[in-house]
Amino acid sequence: TISFESNKVFGTPDYPCIISNPPLNIETNIESISLPGQVQACMIDPVNKTVAGFMAPGVQLTGLAANFILSDGATAFVNGEIQESGLTSNDFTSSLIYTILSEDRFESSEWTIGITISSGLEITNKFDGRFNVFPNPTSDVVNIVNLDANQSFDLFVYNIIGEELFRITKTYMPAKIVMSDYPVGIYIFRLSNPNFLELHKVIVK
Repeated sequence: TISFESNKVFGTPDYPCIISNPPLNIETNIESISLPGQVQACMIDPVNKTVAGFMAPGVQLTGLAANFILSDGATAFVNGEIQESGLTSNDFTSSLIYTILSEDRFESSEWTIGITISSGLEITNKFDGRFNVFPNPTSDVVNIVNLDANQSFDLFVYNIIGEELFRITKTYMPAKIVMSDYPVGIYIFRLSNPNFLELHKVIVK
């Protein structure tokens, strides 16, 4: 392994650039993120590199420290300041840009974090009546049906702290999702394609 010093990155102290075999990770993703006071899971969109957070009324957004997991070896910055999960606080009253630097220090991406004040755990669908998700609560299978059975969609399933559990892409109606292997709790189903997006809270009992 050969190491050498690089120039400063995003205004922080120098980081060593490392040539190694196997090569270092080049991914720049936010794998999971949660915020104190959130009332439901943050929704992570890896394609558009956005995160939507849902906070309870009255939560002060000016000094929140996000808990996050990044791609292996990656580092997060906000306005040039390195971020430490659960320790570095930021003002989330408006959209915040997280710059994620890859482990190999050559790749970076910008993620937009947006916060919505919620009245509770209830999720309002952006397109009412498009999907029917049942039974809910469930202890086994969740059925997803849509009037337009010919239109494919992507399904992302998250737990309440925003961790993606699994995804199913380019699937068609009707769909059966087995949840019996997951613990009792609240899960978020994100159903989308280029023409629509819906969020559903599903309770596993």
